[in-house]
Amino acid sequence: MLYAATRQYLDGATWPINCLDIGTAKGFSALCLRWAINDAGRTGEVVSVDVLDPWARVARNTVAEVDGLETLAELLAPWPAAKAIRFERSTGLDWLERHAWRIHVAFVDGAHTSHVVRREGALLAKCQAPGDLVIFDDVQIAEVSIAVASLLDLYRIEYLEVLPSRQYALAVRR
Repeated sequence: MLYAATRQYLDGATWPINCLDIGTAKGFSALCLRWAINDAGRTGEVVSVDVLDPWARVARNTVAEVDGLETLAELLAPWPAAKAIRFERSTGLDWLERHAWRIHVAFVDGAHTSHVVRREGALLAKCQAPGDLVIFDDVQIAEVSIAVASLLDLYRIEYLEVLPSRQYALAVRR
């Protein structure tokens, strides 16, 4: 879904784009953003932030850990596109408060509290132009759903229910 939404956004883009992934975890969402840029033949940057240190060997809840903990670079080594992603240790809020450059596409899957998601959405809106995209994960969680609904003055929102237990919100900047 993230790849498809980003590719659709890129259909009208002719400029380099900036993507932000909040909540790196295993790095898959950042990879989807990177693959969408590469497959569209565009240029751009993907930054992924998480409270987990990307250079530390910490549990990331993946079967790849069966032989021991790995750094994010070690975990993503089979996918060369990962080398073109900038991974940083930060919360989404801290990163957005320190950076003011345009974010064309963002994926929000970090903290799942209403206050944090609402604030991340508002800060992202300040970095976006009309038509730019934010995809919110885990909207089936009440706190996330409340936060996303509070952003209707900033975004046109479409809800996607992938499974009964999994929902996303595609938010297009007004």
